Order: sequence, then structure tokens, then C-alpha cells
Amino acid sequence: MVRRLITIVVALTMLTQLGFVPGAEAATTRITLDFQLPEGFDRAEMTEWASEFNNRNDLLSDSIQEEIARSKAEMPGSEELEPRDFDGFFTVTSTGVSVTIESDVRSSDLSWWEETLLWVGVYAGGLILRASCLITILPTPLAPVAKGLCAALQIIVTKSIMGAVFLVRAGERPTGTPGAGSSR
Repeated sequence: MVRRLITIVVALTMLTQLGFVPGAEAATTRITLDFQLPEGFDRAEMTEWASEFNNRNDLLSDSIQEEIARSKAEMPGSEELEPRDFDGFFTVTSTGVSVTIESDVRSSDLSWWEETLLWVGVYAGGLILRASCLITILPTPLAPVAKGLCAALQIIVTKSIMGAVFLVRAGERPTGTPGAGSSR
């Protein structure tokens, strides 16, 4: 069910943003996703983060993998928590953050794109959660621990969502494949 929903969203995104471009003409496929952050987010801090994040590794996928790997969580399917290679960049806008994904993979390869967009979407969702947390906690007496608390919350939620997605995916595998549920 989740896989079908993701496939439909990815297909609609590609059709509306890319149009019907023959593969021979589109050497690099680019998809940009916009995420609105809560009003009052620290634009300067987010711009500094985006600059550091974009320049950290050669590929955007390596930077995302590095962030997720910072906190190892053992969960079923965690051996698969490694995104496909793709490049791109985060940009801070007046209302939030956008991420552009670039790849030479054809836009018709939906399984590749749905997994890539899932990775980026979950990570960006974690950023939104972190920004919302900071905006909520900074004006309270918990302000001295806000950054650490919000970062931990982001990691827990992001890893939990990815774990749940990979549990669902593990259940979709044919019996007998690695990670599939057994019928003992």
C-alpha cells in the first residue's frame, strides 16, 4: 500500500515538473521539492546549515547518509538504510527550505526515484520537526538544552519513520529473500 502510494506521488511529481521528456534529451533529471518551515525559523542559521551540508561531500546522498549514521539504531531492515547515489543541494527560501535532486537515472525508473524521494522527504521532514521544536522551546526555561533536545527528537523521529518504511518494504518481499518474513 505504502509502495503504491509512493509510486503514484513520484509519478505525478515527475509528470508535472518534468513533462514528457524523452530519455535521450534529458541527460540529467532534476526534481525540486519545497518544504515550508514554521513562521519564525532562524533563516541565518538554516542558511549556514545548508551551506555546510551542501559542501560536506561530493554527493548529497553521502551527506544524508552521514547524518543518519550519526546515531546508529538497530531496527529490522536497518541494513538497507543506505540511499542510492544522487547529487543535489538544499536552498533556504523565504518560507522554508527546498531540495533539488539531480541524477542521470531516467525519470521512468520509478523504483529508484521513489526510494530517493522517500529518503529526501523523510530527512527534510526531520528538519521541519527540528525547526518547529526550536521555535517552541527557545522561549521557555528549557532554552539552554533546546538545540540538543530538538536534534535528538529529529534523529528519533527520522529513524523511526525510516525503520517503519523498511519494515513495510521487508513484508513486500517474496518469501525466501533476505529480510522477508518467514512462514515457519
